[in-house]
Amino acid sequence: MSHIAEFLTGINNWYNSVSNIRIPKTANPVRFGVLSAALINPTALFDPVRTHPDAVIVPVAARELAKAQAQATKYGIPRAYGSYDELLAQADIDAVYIPLPNSLHCEWAIKAMGMGKHVLIEKPIASNADEARQILACAKETGRVALEAFHWQFHPAAHVVKSLVDSGRYGSVLFISTSLYLPVGTMPRDDIRFKYDLAGGACMDLAYVFSATRYYIGPAECDVEIARKLNANDE
Repeated sequence: MSHIAEFLTGINNWYNSVSNIRIPKTANPVRFGVLSAALINPTALFDPVRTHPDAVIVPVAARELAKAQAQATKYGIPRAYGSYDELLAQADIDAVYIPLPNSLHCEWAIKAMGMGKHVLIEKPIASNADEARQILACAKETGRVALEAFHWQFHPAAHVVKSLVDSGRYGSVLFISTSLYLPVGTMPRDDIRFKYDLAGGACMDLAYVFSATRYYIGPAECDVEIARKLNANDE
């Protein structure tokens, strides 16, 4: 996300008084750590956590300590680290948000789960199917949750549309076309999302179209068949 997108998000938050919302936290909230001082952090995690009683953000880490400290100071995060490994070593963290370049998702998700942390992984969850299988295997082995950060799947409106499609009320699905557009300037031309060697590209970072298509028209038996094949590979 570029500084233009960050600015527009800030305007939206100001207009809707998001920064003024203070939700009392429960006695035992999920304690998040964040790997990378990425520009997407405020929109993807900081704002949602601010308005949720069952979550808090404890530290943020970056490859340069100054970047982590700057973001921690700006958003009221208690601690900052100049190393991802240092953050994962902290015993008071329950879960880790991973907004790193796509090519690093698998490596750090597995490291985090190995350190006993649940992981919220920015989409796409991995660079390829093999890496996705590695993450799944690690989650099973460690008993940790590995969740791809497609927030829209938790929206009630999405569930209503899914129920209408499944009901057959308006007939059978014969064809589906999906598209996603970003305004010019949303991402700078040198953004990591455009770098092939970092697993970038429209089919990766804009994978909402694939996620939505599969969710809305993928039959339940398809999920069962995929699970069966994955289990067979595990055996």
